[in-house]
Amino acid sequence: VIPNNELDNDGDGFSICEGDCDDTNSATNPVATELCDGIDNNCDGQIDEGITDVFYADSDGDGYGDSNNSIEACDAPPGFVSDNTDCDDTNSSIYPSALELCDGIDNNCDGQIDEGVTTTYFADSDGDGFGDMNNTMEACDIPPGYVTDNSDCDDTNNSVFPGAPELCDGLDNDCDGLIPNEEIDNDSDGFTECEGDCDDNNATVYPDAIELCDELDNNCNGQIDEGASTIFYADTDGDGFGDLNNSVEGCTAPPGYVPNSYDCDDNNSNIYPSAPELCDGIDNDCDGIIPDIEIDSDGDGFTECEGDCDDNNPSINPAISEICDGIDNNCDGQIDEGVTDVFYADSDGDGFGNATQSIEACDAPPGYVSDNSDCDDTDNTIYPGAPELCDGIDNNCDGFIQEPIVDDLENQNVEYQFVLPPITGEHLSGNEAYYTLPGGNGSIYYPNEIIEYTNFPSYPVTLYIYDSYGSNCDSEESFELIITLPLECTSLNNPIDGEINVFIDSDLFWYEVPRATGYNISIGTSSGGIELENNLDVGNSLFYEFIEDLPHDTTIYVTIVPYNEDGLAEGCFEESFTTERIPRPPRFFTPNNDGHNDRWVIPNRFNTIKTVYIYDRFGKLLTEIENLEVGWDGTFNNNPMPGNDYWYTVLYKNGESLNGHFALKR
Repeated sequence: VIPNNELDNDGDGFSICEGDCDDTNSATNPVATELCDGIDNNCDGQIDEGITDVFYADSDGDGYGDSNNSIEACDAPPGFVSDNTDCDDTNSSIYPSALELCDGIDNNCDGQIDEGVTTTYFADSDGDGFGDMNNTMEACDIPPGYVTDNSDCDDTNNSVFPGAPELCDGLDNDCDGLIPNEEIDNDSDGFTECEGDCDDNNATVYPDAIELCDELDNNCNGQIDEGASTIFYADTDGDGFGDLNNSVEGCTAPPGYVPNSYDCDDNNSNIYPSAPELCDGIDNDCDGIIPDIEIDSDGDGFTECEGDCDDNNPSINPAISEICDGIDNNCDGQIDEGVTDVFYADSDGDGFGNATQSIEACDAPPGYVSDNSDCDDTDNTIYPGAPELCDGIDNNCDGFIQEPIVDDLENQNVEYQFVLPPITGEHLSGNEAYYTLPGGNGSIYYPNEIIEYTNFPSYPVTLYIYDSYGSNCDSEESFELIITLPLECTSLNNPIDGEINVFIDSDLFWYEVPRATGYNISIGTSSGGIELENNLDVGNSLFYEFIEDLPHDTTIYVTIVPYNEDGLAEGCFEESFTTERIPRPPRFFTPNNDGHNDRWVIPNRFNTIKTVYIYDRFGKLLTEIENLEVGWDGTFNNNPMPGNDYWYTVLYKNGESLNGHFALKR
C-alpha cells in the first residue's frame, strides 16, 4: 500500500510529503502563485503575502484615513480607505484640502494653524494707542495690549507717538524723525535753547555760567560782562609798571597798558619799583630816597658811585694826579703808584741788594739800597766784582763757578770694546776728558770714543776722569777698565747639521775655535737630551768617537761648547743629524734597461751576507746571488722573467736567515 501522503490526490504534481499543503486543491502546491484569496496558495506558511493592499481607518467618514490605524487586505474593509493623510480622524471638517478657518486649528492638515486667515496686531506697551512695528502678533481677534496701528517710534514712552506735542526733552515726540533744534545742546554745555541757553553755539554761554569779561552774556541774564572787567594803567615808558593817574577799564589790557599802578615816573624806563639804583642822582626804585653814594658831598664833581674814594676831600677823585704822599689820590685802589722808587734789602750790608726782596717807597728805608745785583745777600764776601775764591761758590755773582766737580764712575768689565760715557758733574768747564795718567796727563780720550780690546796690551787699565779751569781748581776721579774677547761657538763639520742617512758607525768632528783650550760636548736622542753624553769635557780634541754604533733611523742632537781660562762660550746652539734606516732588501725593481733600478741589489755595507736565493711564486729556484754588488737582473736562463712577485732567502754569515718577497715590474 502507498501511504496517502505520498499520493498526488489533486493531480498538481505534488504529494503531501512533497510539500502540498492541500492535496485536494490543484491550485495549492509549493510552486503555485500566491493569490489574494485568503489561502496559502504556495504552501510557504503565509497567506496572501506580498499581494495585499494597506487600508487606513476613516473614523470621521471624511474620505481621508488615519496613518496610525491601518490594515492589510485584498479589498478595503468597511470604514477603511486607501488614503492616510487625515491629520484628525475624529473631526470630519479636518482633512487635506479642507477650507482653513480662523479657529486655532489646522483645518487643511498642512502643518500650519490659521495660515492666511489671521490678522497682524502690534504691541502698544506704553498705552498711547500706537503700536510697535517690531513687536507683532498674528491672531483671529485683537489681543489685550495690542493695536492695529504700527507707527509708534518709541513704544516705551507714552509722550512719544505720531502727532504728539513736542516737549523740551530732546526727544522726537511726534515721531516725524526730527528733534527740534531748540532741544539739541549744540555746544555740549549741558543746556539747550529751550532750557534757556542764549547762545547754543558757545560752550561758555548758558544759564548760571560764570560771567567772563568777553563782551558776551555768559550767564544768559541779559547783561554783558557785569562784574568781570579790569582796570589797566598806562605804561608809557614800557618798564612793566603803570601810571596811577592814567587808566582805562576793559577785559584785556590795551596796547601800552598794564594791570598795576606802581610806577613813580612813567616817562623813564629806568625808574620803577625795585629797579636797580643807577649812579644818576635819581630815585630809580621808587622808594622816595636818593642813595648817599649818588650825592657829591665835597663838590669836586664826583660822587662815591662815580669813583670818588673820599667824598669828603675835594682833592681826592678819579681826575686827580697821583702824588707820592701815602694816599690814593686818583682813587684807582693803589697808593703812590707810578711815583715811588723800588728799593732792595741789603741784609749783609755789602752795598748790594737782594732782587727778590724789595719795597716801593718815596725814600729808601733803613737796610735797603737801590741796587739789586747781590747773588747772596747773607754773605758780605759775595757780591758783583768780589774776588773769586776756590771755594765752590760764585763769589763775584757772574753766574759761573770755575771750580769743577766730576762724578765718579764704577769699574767696567765689558766684552769686545767700551764706549766712553758722557762725563757728568758740577761746574764742568766743557774741556773734561779721560786720561791714562793722573793730573790730565797721558793719552786723552773724549766721551763717546770707543776703546777697542786691542788698544791696550793687557787689562785691567786705570783711566782718569779730569777737568780744570787752569786756576788751581781741578777735579779728578778714576776707574778700572777690563775688556775681554768672548769665545765663539763651533759647529759640526762631519756630519753637518741637518744631514740625513748618516752611517750608524760615524764619529763626530767639528771646527776649531781660536783661543779655545777645550770643548764640552752633550749628546742625546731628543732636543736638550744628554743620555749619550752629559757635558763631557773632551779637552782640546776636535772629534768624538762613539763607544758603540748609533741607533738606526734616529735624530741625534749635539751641543758643543768651547772654553778657555776666561770661561765658556755663550749662546752656542744645538745641532742635529739623522742616522740611516735599517738596511732592507728592495721591495721592487724595474729591469727595463733605462739605467735606473734595473737590478735587485741587497745592501751589504757591513759584509754580513753569505748568499741570496731567488724563487718564483711556486718555489722554483731561479738563481743564487753570490756577487751581492751585482744582484739579480730579472732573468732565468737568460730569458726575462715576467712581472710578478718573487721570493728570496738571505743567508747571513752568522747562520741566521731572512725570508721575504719583492715585485718585478716591467
